Amino acid sequence: MNNEMGDGEMVGLEDRAVQEMSRVPYAEVVGGDGVEASSAGIYYMAFLFHKSTLGVCVLDHDRRALYLSTLAYYPGSGDGDILKQVVLEFPPAACVVSKRTDWTFLDELREALADGASEARLTLLPAQEFTLCNAERQVRALAMDDAEDTALVPLQADGATSQPEVVRAVGALVGYLHKQRVLNELEGDGQPITLGSVEYLNFARRVAIDAGSLDALQIFKKEAHPSATGIGVKKEGMSLFGLMDRTRTAAGRRRLRSWFLSATNDPGVLADRLEGVAFFHADSQQGILRDVTAYLKKVKDATLIVQKIRAVQSAYSDWVGLFNTITHALALADVLGPFREVTPFLGRLVGSAASPVLLALAKQLEVVVDFEESKAQRRLIPRSGTSPDLARLRTMYYSLEGFMCDLAKEEMDRLSAFPIPSVKVVYYPQLGFQIAIPT
Repeated sequence: MNNEMGDGEMVGLEDRAVQEMSRVPYAEVVGGDGVEASSAGIYYMAFLFHKSTLGVCVLDHDRRALYLSTLAYYPGSGDGDILKQVVLEFPPAACVVSKRTDWTFLDELREALADGASEARLTLLPAQEFTLCNAERQVRALAMDDAEDTALVPLQADGATSQPEVVRAVGALVGYLHKQRVLNELEGDGQPITLGSVEYLNFARRVAIDAGSLDALQIFKKEAHPSATGIGVKKEGMSLFGLMDRTRTAAGRRRLRSWFLSATNDPGVLADRLEGVAFFHADSQQGILRDVTAYLKKVKDATLIVQKIRAVQSAYSDWVGLFNTITHALALADVLGPFREVTPFLGRLVGSAASPVLLALAKQLEVVVDFEESKAQRRLIPRSGTSPDLARLRTMYYSLEGFMCDLAKEEMDRLSAFPIPSVKVVYYPQLGFQIAIPT
């Protein structure tokens, strides 16, 4: 089966929400840079998202308990439910992340805080607060109530190599709380922070698998391929993931990888996925499968394209790729539409592919972008009449060459008393005109 799109289910969140409805707010946020702790239990949390790994650190102020977790996370693929689960379980008084955090992840974190009715202020810290150097220094300053407790040993000894995202999140959070004097009020300046316990978070209906187990079981196995310049790029080798990966899109590969890294033990979710596999594996559906595969080959990495557009770094090919991705997603919905009632998985797949937002965006792109002219000129060309201001600027741009020729002639006439063979006028965008006279 092609695991191109995930179902994005909220694992166990409904049960958590029922339990949390009777809770009262745990924190009171005051103005300025300070955080005022109330007498009730308070949680402080830090997230570090790096590539596809999310380090989570939560400090229970009253119990002096440190909760840690490392998760596979792919922004924009439905993994935001994990954030919502963390926020519901530990309503934070303060939440810190790096200023260099991926904007999609920040949007999903803000949404999780809003859905959890959290009063937490999301604080963006400088990236140096999340460095391993700072984190290791902060971790070394931690101590346990029981001097013989070895709970901190994994973080202090080999945490930098085995779980760096968690170590960096711990360091940033501890440093932030020191500066806000949330912990120093009890411990005093210069004193080590004493913890009651260090525990690893176990999310409801998710199987926690450490990096060592993933490697020992060969669930993932990276192998370096040789190249003319030496060791080439590492690719997936002989592993369980490599054997089962039949995806056709970047989003599908990320979703499948997240299923392996953060596996579920929910029987309902597993049965739902297997029903989807059974549908596409049936002999009677091989024609449908071929059509789906053909459409998915035209689907680009929409997350990466949107990031480029938002950063004003997109090219003509990115806009064409976005338009083709949307149109083929809509075509995919048409092919699978008659089967949307067969399984809940197909229903969600068709619903996401036939989104009214995608349809509206496809129509808007057709109205605004002249794809035929853009293809001919290899750059993005808006359609005429889209915007009066844009049309005026385009007319001015196209007449720029003639204007510069006229300007050069005027300069030649003005300087006719001097033996000048030629005048060259060059226009630099955002700088102005440069008049060059050969010596």
